[in-house]
Amino acid sequence: MKKGIFAVILIAILGTIIIGAYFMGILTAVFSTGAPKFLGIIIGLIAFSIIGALIYVALERIKEIKEGKEDDISKY
Repeated sequence: MKKGIFAVILIAILGTIIIGAYFMGILTAVFSTGAPKFLGIIIGLIAFSIIGALIYVALERIKEIKEGKEDDISKY
């Protein structure tokens, strides 16, 4: 496995864990205060969409690295 792919996977995993923990804290606070359940559902949907976007971007970056576009930022 290339070094770049390992870094992308590691960052995606760490980001997912951090974002998941952050939103779990928010959901715990929402449900402990007795807020309506639809608010928790909305927050959960936002969390899952952010985590899904993070995973999608990581997969796209891995595909770019495998195609040999490791240094594509130098084009700009």
